[in-house]
Amino acid sequence: MASLYSTQDVNVIEDKTKVERLEKENQRLNEDLYKAEMMLDAYKSDTTINKNNFNENKGTN
Repeated sequence: MASLYSTQDVNVIEDKTKVERLEKENQRLNEDLYKAEMMLDAYKSDTTINKNNFNENKGTN
């Protein structure tokens, strides 16, 4: 019976370690997603500005 209890302790420790690792990975992925969203917003904004500038310049030629 003692060996079964020890095995359960090991499983709990492994589960905590796995959960901590997954939480860190999840946090990193959320940060990467946030950065990607910010880059996409900046790209969209830049594209809109460049398109407007192109249209304004096209009309002056």
